[in-house]
Amino acid sequence: MTSVIFAILALTLLIFIHELGHFLAGKITGTAVKKFSIGFGPAIFQRYWGDTQVRICPLLIGGSVQIAGLDFNLQEEADITGYNTPYNRQPWLTRVFIIIAGPMANYIVASLLIAAIMLTGYPLPRKDSPEIGKVDQGSVAMTGGLKAGDRIDTIDQKPVENWSDIADQVYKTKGQIIHFQVSRQGNKISLEVENRLDQAQPIGISPVMESLQLGIFGSLHYGVKRTIALNYEILRGFWRILNGRSEGATVAGPVGIVQMVSKQVQQGWRSLVILMIIISIHLGLLNLLPLPALDGGRFFFLLLNLTGLKISHVWEARIHAIGMLLLLLLVALVTLLDIWRIIG
Repeated sequence: MTSVIFAILALTLLIFIHELGHFLAGKITGTAVKKFSIGFGPAIFQRYWGDTQVRICPLLIGGSVQIAGLDFNLQEEADITGYNTPYNRQPWLTRVFIIIAGPMANYIVASLLIAAIMLTGYPLPRKDSPEIGKVDQGSVAMTGGLKAGDRIDTIDQKPVENWSDIADQVYKTKGQIIHFQVSRQGNKISLEVENRLDQAQPIGISPVMESLQLGIFGSLHYGVKRTIALNYEILRGFWRILNGRSEGATVAGPVGIVQMVSKQVQQGWRSLVILMIIISIHLGLLNLLPLPALDGGRFFFLLLNLTGLKISHVWEARIHAIGMLLLLLLVALVTLLDIWRIIG
């Protein structure tokens, strides 16, 4: 039960950070921010920061920020007091800054968490080397004769120089026999491994691991670089799912995410932090997708306005409202599937 509570708090923290990005961007630019809520439901604590009502609510799953003029609500504009300006009356660049501040907050936190891990030292895969560090027990790689310490020279007669080459070649040969040539204790050995279609996981080999500990600036630089790389890898994963080329891939909703996080809590703080990094990057990336109701959708409309293609504020607000409804229905569906998977 304790691990589930920690999981809910961890997920709430990441969503809170996203909303905090929007909130601070609004405050910095003098935009009217009406409410900033942590959690949902009736407020159990509230106070004002300038003209903004800051609320803590009992249902600690996420949070929200209400920026006046974001949905072109005339009544909201009429209710504004003080010197703040509604969102829709701000300059174009200011509106862009407010919109992307949420996803950027998630990326910044992911980079800082990676930097924190690297400061304490962490074992990382040597992806610049084609040497096998581990072969999983009972895997098809073990059945085919691959061993830890083998250096892979070619896959299907194509030379490999690093672990990315290996991963790409293995992925391309799903459902086929893979022909490996490896160097083992000075000898060249040819092996065959069956890459089965019914196997959701890789063939069962991992790269050599090495412990790496960096200083403050080195950790920060690595954090930013790794966040960008993970963002790219997630995008590649999305593309494979859309093309139906990612067997065994599943989509998790809030319940599924809480279940994953609670498992990582039990495995130690490092595992929990790594999963929080991945979730934070997913939150940033998903919100940048050009879909109605998401930050990326609002940014898309800003780009349309910049090109001179004007869409009425009424229709834009309606499109975002429909997008939000569809998004909530999708979350509800995925949540039901999570519950079904857990109890089934």
